[in-house]
Amino acid sequence: MTATMLALEPIFEADLPPEQYAYRPGRNAQQAVVKVEELLFRGHPEVVDADLADYFGSVAHAELLRSVARRIVDRRVLHLIKMWLECPVEETDDRGRKTRLGDCPLTEEDRK
Repeated sequence: MTATMLALEPIFEADLPPEQYAYRPGRNAQQAVVKVEELLFRGHPEVVDADLADYFGSVAHAELLRSVARRIVDRRVLHLIKMWLECPVEETDDRGRKTRLGDCPLTEEDRK
């Protein structure tokens, strides 16, 4: 996954405006707060904050892949991204219980 990210990140990073901080290399929420404070101090009272809760759990995968395919032509990379989008996510709570998010139910082997 890291190799793919290193290859794709510069392609999409070039399109993002400097005002966006989320999920970007070298940027974090604290930097965004500092920037907002600077702008407020300079007399700019407008702040827009968007939190896309569960975006990747609810995004239309076909539409997202079509959008990515406009920039990435390598079908193998597109297939890899599609597999990541369809891959179930497994979480373990603080009591050790596993929960799988996605289409695949946990098997007995998964529960061990």
